[in-house]
Amino acid sequence: HWEGRPWGVEAIRSTVTEHCEQLVHLILTDYELLPRSHHQKDSALYGALTLHGEAFFTAQRLRGLLAALRVFPPSRPLGTTEREMERDKARANAMLRERVERIARRAGEYLATLQVTHRSNPMRGAFLRARSKMRVKLTAEAEEFDDRLNEVRMDVVADVLEALIQTRRL
Repeated sequence: HWEGRPWGVEAIRSTVTEHCEQLVHLILTDYELLPRSHHQKDSALYGALTLHGEAFFTAQRLRGLLAALRVFPPSRPLGTTEREMERDKARANAMLRERVERIARRAGEYLATLQVTHRSNPMRGAFLRARSKMRVKLTAEAEEFDDRLNEVRMDVVADVLEALIQTRRL
């Protein structure tokens, strides 16, 4: 029971879907508010889901977007018997799904650029922490980030690989 009412499958599905929509909108809005460099195809940060292009956080957000796609109903033609409110909701879900898929593909492309591919590099196949240094140089956080830019960490590699594998299903 929830708030004195029985909580059935439809109520649970509706609650989970609404929560996913809120989280997805936050991730998408954060991405859309990033600098122009994240949206220009020829930029090194194209598709990164964070300001500095961190692999770990981009992979985490990408995995969240891809998980949400499993919650949203797939796009399908609308029947003539559906009520107007259901039709509007279905359209909104289809548009949200399309935005998520488009941005998820971009993020997957970005993460793929972080892979070490040079034949003689002993870290070949792994993923770098980010593609470029932080623009702000005045903080200790930025200094540490820049010092460890080419660092390869197994937790980052695992998250990036998991996210990339999931993007192959799009």
